[in-house]
Amino acid sequence: MGNLVDNKFTWVINKVSSLTSDLLFSNYFVIGGCSWRVVALSRDNNFKDSLSLTLIVTEDSAQKMGSGWSRYAKVSFTLINQISEMLSQRIETMFDQRSSVFRSGTMFSIGKLSDEYAGFMVDGEIKIVVEFLEIFDKLVVSKESNQPFKKTKLNDDGEVSKDLIREVPVIMESIVVNGFQVLPSQVEFVKRIFEKHPDIALEFRPKNPVVKTAYMNVLLSLIETLRQPPRDISKDDLAGAYGLLRSLKEAGFKLDWLETKLNEVLEKKEKEEAYETRMREIEEEMKDLKEKVLDVGAPLRVDDVF
Repeated sequence: MGNLVDNKFTWVINKVSSLTSDLLFSNYFVIGGCSWRVVALSRDNNFKDSLSLTLIVTEDSAQKMGSGWSRYAKVSFTLINQISEMLSQRIETMFDQRSSVFRSGTMFSIGKLSDEYAGFMVDGEIKIVVEFLEIFDKLVVSKESNQPFKKTKLNDDGEVSKDLIREVPVIMESIVVNGFQVLPSQVEFVKRIFEKHPDIALEFRPKNPVVKTAYMNVLLSLIETLRQPPRDISKDDLAGAYGLLRSLKEAGFKLDWLETKLNEVLEKKEKEEAYETRMREIEEEMKDLKEKVLDVGAPLRVDDVF
């Protein structure tokens, strides 16, 4: 269910506790001449622990704008606290079509969403407000070109007013690799993935180019996360990685090899944390032992004798 008012889209997710999917799509809504959807991704089953919000341009809008389109939007996501608005959580982010729509998602880490005293879920509902603060639009140009980029703001009626102009970095054209549109900087990396795992996308179901690009960037983001040293990956990162992996597999990617890698990283992380915990315990034990030794070597006081 959704409601659109004053460049704001309010999305109410009903019956959260009975949801069977960890990936939900809002209704379509139009702001700034584009049709949008919000994607909610739970890193844990049934949206109980955390929530990732993502903005995507719909297929119809992408087709109407033609090849080479680009759209930027400064957007705020607010997770409404239905007990006290002062406790609502708001995050501002930038959306751009070049980057993965999932990587540009906003993650709310708010503990237990289902906690009846937290105020984020009331009567099985979660309320999300998406507000468009600014919209930028531009057609893709070649690498050598350096054309001005029109910065646009929204009028009161939600339409784009082109009253501000500034220069911005050039947007590079995308390149198709095995049916996926990727940035030039991603080409070699994606090629290596397909060379090493040629069957990775044989059962991939989505056909829309925008959605395919989104999922590919999710995959690349996940791989980049797992390439980091375990000490640099938080438990929240790993929990999110498992959620993304599940969504990628449900879309049809064959990722047994990546799941194995994720399990290995988790195991290393747990061993690393166990080692650090034991070292802290040893330090505390040594501290206590040192204090006891000092006490033994201290001169006797009168009170100790009588």
